[in-house]
Amino acid sequence: MIKRQELAGPSCLTDAADDEPLFVLRANDELAPEIVERWAVAYRQRKINEGAYGNAQQNKFQDALQLAQEMREWKMCRVVPGRLGHAEWCVHHKDPTLSMCNCGAAL
Repeated sequence: MIKRQELAGPSCLTDAADDEPLFVLRANDELAPEIVERWAVAYRQRKINEGAYGNAQQNKFQDALQLAQEMREWKMCRVVPGRLGHAEWCVHHKDPTLSMCNCGAAL
């Protein structure tokens, strides 16, 4: 879920009722990836227990896990005040299989 894509819709955000309460987790929240993963596991288990775990539910589960990973990667690629150059601390620069960092930095 990328902010501009969610706001453009269609998305769960644009589908929500005008008066519907929402809870938003942002990637800059240190607990967000873990919370999203825990939600995904709980969601999957509930659907399995209800006998309602099919392709759509599997996709939702996988999407949530992917989002948690994207949150971690986004957080790792933010410039941190007081740090040296980007390539000196960004973990993606240490992965020889990547040609570009998630933050857009060429490797």
